[in-house]
Amino acid sequence: MPQAPTLEPRAPSPQLRDPSPAPRVPPLPSWADILRQHLRRYPLAEAQDVYKLVHQSVFGPSHAVPSREVARTYLLEELAALPPGPAGEPLLDPLGDAPPLARVNLRPYVAAGYDPECLLDAFVATANQAQGRPEAMRDRLLEAAAVLREAGLAAVADRLDEDAAAAAAAGYPAVHHGEAYREAYHPAYRVVLRTLLGACTPGQAPARAAATQPEPR
Repeated sequence: MPQAPTLEPRAPSPQLRDPSPAPRVPPLPSWADILRQHLRRYPLAEAQDVYKLVHQSVFGPSHAVPSREVARTYLLEELAALPPGPAGEPLLDPLGDAPPLARVNLRPYVAAGYDPECLLDAFVATANQAQGRPEAMRDRLLEAAAVLREAGLAAVADRLDEDAAAAAAAGYPAVHHGEAYREAYHPAYRVVLRTLLGACTPGQAPARAAATQPEPR
């Protein structure tokens, strides 16, 4: 297994600008359309994966950031062992505009030469800022179930309704991706506020990007 890349420690950026030269996305469609796009891109998504998408769109990544140093260690370890991903994997998978969150997929991020430390800054800042509400989670889960039924995925919608009821009683905990999703897509990303990506520009770290690519398998 390749060694984790060595990055120079640095303090978090004092200010992260709006994403002008950073990873750009066009104005987003409705959240229901975002879910429809997600289901087309990841057709093996199950109820657990849809729940996770909804949870991240409401609460962000706060459950995943015990401290900056721990988050940094996890990121470097994951970058050092990235498996191949799905064909055509986008740089960003949007999660919505309220709040303006997105999944930044690590493989295209490092392939474009973006600096992992810059993503780490945005990730930690997002965890400190994202403040989701249980009511928003409840409403978005209902919307997700409606989209699933509209797409002919009634069984997935029924399971999501069951999961949502149990999750509500438990305070809407975070969950992992399901096994089928992990095996098919090897998800590797960080959830960030898109407004915090402005300090990240392509070509910042070409040597690091090359060092973090997985060996041929």
